[in-house]
Amino acid sequence: MPVLAVPLSESLNTYAEDRAAREGLAGAGALAASLLAEARDRDAEFERLLLEGLNGDPIKADSAFWAGIRSEAVRRA
Repeated sequence: MPVLAVPLSESLNTYAEDRAAREGLAGAGALAASLLAEARDRDAEFERLLLEGLNGDPIKADSAFWAGIRSEAVRRA
């Protein structure tokens, strides 16, 4: 298995080791692997959703559509 060496400051290494311990991981390296796997999975899900949208039915992006988008953004803020 390939190895990735990442120099960390003492404080960042302490943070990574502490977080790894809280998450039940073997150490900072296992935490990095876990975070990278999560990022890979999010990227794959994002691509799947993009393709789903591109292959789906078109929508009419008129003023009512954008007003709804703005209302939703304000509601979530």
